[in-house]
Amino acid sequence: MILDSAATDLLRTGAPYSPLHLAAYNGHEQALNVLLGYIMNLDICDMNGRTMLDLACFRGHTECVNILLQNRASILVHDSVVGRTPLHAAAANGHTDCLRVLLEAAEDSNIVDCTDDNDRTPLMLAVANGHLDAVLSLITSGAIVNNKDINGRTALHRGAANGHEECVDALLHNGAEINAKDIKGRTPLHFASMCGHVGMLGTLLQVGPLGDQEDNKGFTPLSWACYNGHDNCIELLLEHTKMASSKTLFTPLHCAVINGNESCVEVLIDKLGDKIVKATDAKGRTPLHAAAFGDHYECMQILLNHGADCNCSDRMGRTPITLAAANGHSTVVELLLENGADLSLVDDDKNTPLHHACINHHDSVALQLLEKIDDSTTVNIANTQLKIPLHIAARNGLVPIVQELLLKGSSVMALDENGYTAALSCAPNSQVADCLAIILNHMMPFQSLNNSSSYRLSRSSLGLPRSADCGDSPVGSIHDGRDHNFHLNVETFVLSFFLSLSLSLSVREE
Repeated sequence: MILDSAATDLLRTGAPYSPLHLAAYNGHEQALNVLLGYIMNLDICDMNGRTMLDLACFRGHTECVNILLQNRASILVHDSVVGRTPLHAAAANGHTDCLRVLLEAAEDSNIVDCTDDNDRTPLMLAVANGHLDAVLSLITSGAIVNNKDINGRTALHRGAANGHEECVDALLHNGAEINAKDIKGRTPLHFASMCGHVGMLGTLLQVGPLGDQEDNKGFTPLSWACYNGHDNCIELLLEHTKMASSKTLFTPLHCAVINGNESCVEVLIDKLGDKIVKATDAKGRTPLHAAAFGDHYECMQILLNHGADCNCSDRMGRTPITLAAANGHSTVVELLLENGADLSLVDDDKNTPLHHACINHHDSVALQLLEKIDDSTTVNIANTQLKIPLHIAARNGLVPIVQELLLKGSSVMALDENGYTAALSCAPNSQVADCLAIILNHMMPFQSLNNSSSYRLSRSSLGLPRSADCGDSPVGSIHDGRDHNFHLNVETFVLSFFLSLSLSLSVREE
């Protein structure tokens, strides 16, 4: 009784183990036998909720397990970490003798399928760690091979994922369901494929009949093998036609390209032919789109060498170079330009690749694109907001881009949907832009005092929003030569001012 109280007090102080726990953990059966004579509660738990029996099973000390069971220690005690029992502890570590002793001492034969907090049985843990003897012992004792855990995974899922072929053979010979699906719709075949266990995959494919092998997102085992770069699994799966087809958003080739698995790309094209390089997913994207998005230069080279169209558009009108420019992938941008990518193509928002490069502050890519543009038409394409690249570059403070755009003939007179020129779009907000337009409007008469007549400028020519009402002011015709030259000078002044301000702020931040 004194030791019982002392052990409890010791654990309450935060000590990890009592002397009894230490004896069981280290396999000191004689010391344990002596100490048990001074204790009434054999189910005292340590700070993790584990009993002496649990610790003895975890370490495989069969003699200690026998002593504790003879003194009526409880078998079905769950710890406070993952809810494991002594059976789980023995099975996870392959201590078959401890398992046998526990199962013989149990009054209820159903204890063999006890579960932890994640609904895992001892059989699942034994399979996961590849302990064949423990697996056979549990199956012989009546363990249900097709039980599912909290994620819907069976023991076969675990064996397939970890490549334990002997354990899997034992499960299959005892009725394991090869088509069992977890909560994500994945079968053991999916796990073998995604983990690259080609031997395991061969075993599973020989067991029939195979049912539906698409997970909840439509991915087949072939898709997962491609995604994770297991080309040896791909060759094996392609021999089974059911594995090659899929209603997924992404084709297997997309899956291989998006992760840059060029060896898998070559295997797929070699086995299925060049036509697959033009296959589209549910959003109209080709594998070339995937390569551009993921910055996978080698995959892109392979696709282009097999006839991929670098100017194909997805359902949002985006070409591969649009995605590459938007993400700042200069290497694949260069490769696409070398293969004839059209920089005048626009997406559903009327944005060109140059728009996207400016929107996302990718200066180097924007300069790459501008090197290939030799006409003013492309740099003056307006998107749905009527913004040309100059509006966006000026607003984002991209000084080198603005300079290059002006050299390429970008129009300083172009107005966006708010009636702003590129100069006024530099303003941090619309109120500043409106104020600037008003100030410029009132600057005009002073510049034309030498003229015999006064001039009036339209609000749109000053970049003032069409909806703004600034009251009466002297205005003149934009077609007047002197008036037009003055406007250009003012625009140039404003543009230079804001570019200088942007550059100054950048220097301060650095």
